[in-house]
Amino acid sequence: MGANGYDSRHAKTEYDFKTDMRVDSPRMNLDDPGINLRDINRKVLTYNQLHSVGNEIMAEQRKPTREIEIHLTGNMERYIWALDGIMFKDAPPVNIKPGERVRITLVNDTMMNHPMHLHGMWSDLRAPDGDFQVRKHTIMVQPAQKLALMSQEKLVAGHGIATCSIIWKPGCLEKLPLFNKPSNMSLIMKIYKVGLPFIGMSSLMLLMSPLANAAEMSNMDHGSMDMSGMDMSDMDHSSMDMSGNMSDMDHSGMDMSGDMSDMDHSGMDMSGDMSDMDHSGMDMSGDMSDMDHSGMDMSGMDHSSMNMDMSGMQGGEPPPNARSPDYSNGVDYGQYGKPVMMDSLPLWGVSVETLGYQFENDQIDFEFDTWYGTDSNRVTLRSEGSAQTNDDKEIDSLTSLAYWKPLGIYWNGEAGVAYNTENDKSAIMAGIVGTAPYFVETDARAYVYTDGQVQLDLGTAYEWRLAQRWVVRPEVQLTAFSKDDTDNGITKGFNELETEVRLAYETLSRQLSPYVGFSYASALGDARDLRRQENVAVDSNSLTAGVMFWF
Repeated sequence: MGANGYDSRHAKTEYDFKTDMRVDSPRMNLDDPGINLRDINRKVLTYNQLHSVGNEIMAEQRKPTREIEIHLTGNMERYIWALDGIMFKDAPPVNIKPGERVRITLVNDTMMNHPMHLHGMWSDLRAPDGDFQVRKHTIMVQPAQKLALMSQEKLVAGHGIATCSIIWKPGCLEKLPLFNKPSNMSLIMKIYKVGLPFIGMSSLMLLMSPLANAAEMSNMDHGSMDMSGMDMSDMDHSSMDMSGNMSDMDHSGMDMSGDMSDMDHSGMDMSGDMSDMDHSGMDMSGDMSDMDHSGMDMSGMDHSSMNMDMSGMQGGEPPPNARSPDYSNGVDYGQYGKPVMMDSLPLWGVSVETLGYQFENDQIDFEFDTWYGTDSNRVTLRSEGSAQTNDDKEIDSLTSLAYWKPLGIYWNGEAGVAYNTENDKSAIMAGIVGTAPYFVETDARAYVYTDGQVQLDLGTAYEWRLAQRWVVRPEVQLTAFSKDDTDNGITKGFNELETEVRLAYETLSRQLSPYVGFSYASALGDARDLRRQENVAVDSNSLTAGVMFWF
């Protein structure tokens, strides 16, 4: 159970690569201005300050007969947006019966705001206690927030799309409610928000209030105390000293459901031993919204055994009791047919990571990646290499054609064939490409050539944003081989280290980035000796200039 008394019911479809996080205890308050608006020097209107009035609106506030929970999900790294982890092309319809009143509960499992709207309908926002708050057209669902809406429009038979109204997030068009017949249909969508984890600590302070100035309070039993009728709204605990030993205090049966909204604990000293205190059965359902704990000293509390495992927020397998995302009641899209949107069709893309000139080596370096397919399956064509600009005009390249598929939230797998012009051999290739922690771009590819030689390429890069458009990008690449091949200047083990640091400026909608940089390459291990024998430089550095672009 979450700190606010509500645990999310995640759908079984929220556990694959399309969902990069899940919120188990969403917040339920309506008074949060939102990201970048919380600490500004001007008034910000919040939902708890809005109230719709009118006899007609109030007369429509009948209770729902059914509740549908839908989670706003996504993978920001992959730029995938979905509802319940299901993209629009795969989503079943939500079937609403004529005259049925349904509460639709939305939970935002992402770190982004989502302005949600049911097309053709108004939505009634509900307060955390379930009362009607305000009627709106579009309602913002903040990160880690639980929300519900209620719509009150007469509809004709057909389709009504629930969308996220941000134009640059087309993937948010993921759920499609289906209305079978003409009906006076009501959808209730309600907003809730996560309560602060600190509320549990606030409760702990409250239940200790009768113990002021006690130097030794171990073994005290408050299991049968009933504080449900006490009004503690103006109690001041600012000078309480609770530095004694409270390790064996038992508060498991305390009832603190009274009004404690204005209690002040700002000066309480709780530096004593509270390691064995038991609050398992405490009832703290009272109003504690205005309690002040700003000056409390809890330096003696032991959190060493607290379970802070957050591995359940990403990936994994759905639990046996995971919620079903199918609210179609067995009714398909019928005569209207399943709609087709852009994300239902295969797309394509081209990314040129390197197209630049090395002044010292008098050569042009290139690296590009093209793909065709969907977010789940693609065919990719990739090539990297260099072209000499001197007399021989020699071009060395390694080109691969591969099948691409997500392996997890941040990692993709590749498998296909490749051809290397430098040794004039073909190969079978396999690789893993993705984003490591701290947003480090990482790739590892292995090539098995027809002569049994195995080449391993390891690469990493990071984008350090100096300003909105200025970016510093360091890159490192290592190359290793499984056996010697002196004819091609190859030795067993790591052969070469290549590094480059670029300063780029993003322009033309960030699709074109001219850059200048500095590169350094060095032979490693036995490859250094082999190059010396062949009178080839073992180290080199150069200024570079070029462009990166994508479309």
